[in-house]
Amino acid sequence: MIQPSNARAVLAAGCLLGGMEELCAFAYDMCRRSLSVETINQWLCFTDSAPSLVDGSRTPDLPQTSVFGLYAQRLRDDVFRFLVTLPEVLESGSPQQDAPSGSAASGTRDVLLGIYAQVPYELFKSAIESPTFRIGESSAPEF
Repeated sequence: MIQPSNARAVLAAGCLLGGMEELCAFAYDMCRRSLSVETINQWLCFTDSAPSLVDGSRTPDLPQTSVFGLYAQRLRDDVFRFLVTLPEVLESGSPQQDAPSGSAASGTRDVLLGIYAQVPYELFKSAIESPTFRIGESSAPEF
């Protein structure tokens, strides 16, 4: 039974055994859906083992000798997209009407700081320079 906790292992096994595209696709989808605030540190450790960013505009291409084959790059791109869209996701999910003024924004900021503090510098830099990165009410980050 494929679960978020074993999806990467199943994906690696499917890629190594070859000819198991349906299993790999299902395991990859489970991996992609398991990206969350709670699991991002595990995913950062996974992507940290990949080569560093080349030009800051996209995630690097991984060698095809990776255990995950073509899925390694797709997973890395998914982690990158998660980091870029995280501020919007957190802001849209925070209970603004029930919370006192400013406390929801403070909670969101604390979560973002906790996560972005764990992100390797080049990946963080690339994420915040992305044109799709939006934080706060304006589209520019506050300093």
